[in-house]
This record gives sequence, C-alpha cells and structure tokens, in this order.
Amino acid sequence: MDRVLVIGAGVMGSALAVHLGNKGQRVNLWGTQLDNEILDDMIKTRNHSFLDVAIPDKIDFYYEDQLEKAFKDVKLIIIAVISKGMNFISKKINPYLNENHIILTVTKGIDEITLTTMTKVVEKSLPIELKDKISIVKLGGPIIAKEFAQGIFTEGVFASKNIKSAKYVRDIFKSPKFKADITSDIDGVELCAALKNSYAITMGILEGLE
Repeated sequence: MDRVLVIGAGVMGSALAVHLGNKGQRVNLWGTQLDNEILDDMIKTRNHSFLDVAIPDKIDFYYEDQLEKAFKDVKLIIIAVISKGMNFISKKINPYLNENHIILTVTKGIDEITLTTMTKVVEKSLPIELKDKISIVKLGGPIIAKEFAQGIFTEGVFASKNIKSAKYVRDIFKSPKFKADITSDIDGVELCAALKNSYAITMGILEGLE
C-alpha cells in the first residue's frame, strides 16, 4: 500500500492524518519549522492535545529537514498549510515530485498577491515537465478538524479536473463516519470554501438589521 504524505502538522493536517491512520493507512506527517513543538509532543505522548485524540501507530513523523525522507513510497501528497505559506511550500516540494503523484489541497483562501485559488498556486508552482501530468484535487466542505479526528460524522467533496484522481482520493478517505462526493468543478469548490465566512458574516449582519 502506498503511503500518504501530509504536509503541515497543524490542526487540520494532524486531523487528516489521524483519520487516515485510524483506517489503517500508513501516513507520513511532515511538519514545517513552525510545527516542531507539536511534533515533539505527539512523538512523546502519542496524543494530540488540541484534537484530544490518540495518535494511531500508522503515523510516522518527520521534521522540516526530513522532507526527502518523508516522500519515500508516497503517491498522495496532502498540503495542509495556511494560505500564506502555500506558494512557499508548493515550491519547496518540487524537487521530490514525479508524474505518479497526486496532490490534495485542503487550504482555504485566495492568494493575496495573485488573487488566485490555492490549487492555482500549486499548479503554477509545478515544474514545467510535470504540468498536466500531476493531478490536483481539492477537499471542500464543512469539515471541523477536531470533530473529524474524533470520528464525528462529517461530509465533504473532492474536486478535480481529473475525476479518476478525485475518486482515488475519496476511496482513501471514505469511512462510515465520512461521506464524500466528487465533482469536476474545482474552481467552484475553491471559491465556496474561500468565501463562505464572508457570506456568513454578511447574512448575520443583514439578519440583525431586520
């Protein structure tokens, strides 16, 4: 079985790793220089203090200087960093990519410099020889990291121009507690994820004015 690499050991990255690990999937969880403290804690206690869950034995941990090692035997790469770090991380992983990889982005937002979606940032950062060869998938939906990690029923959607890749990723994630659909409308999923909070705040203001 191919391993899954999660880039970013923050709350959402850790939650995704825990979900997959509990399913029996081997996961490499790689942390940036900002994740050293939480990596230390998870390795020492085999628990995640914020998510309040035990760390499955299927998860292996890698620090910032172990990225090449973290890529070993990996097919699916999950990028779970904050939006401001997406461009940097997308370029950082370039030397280790090949045409057999699939990239899943879970980061929400619009790049403040290019005003493009997160998947567009990843696409633009791909090496020229791998453009149109590596499939990019977006995970969207009302996914709350702590609930997801604790096995509370959650729904989401996997979007990609390559439906076969979207199905592949969905099959890796699917479980009795996680229902997911697939779509080719990756831009729609990206924009809904990025703008949902703005919509919610606006609707709340309008409702308060009534």
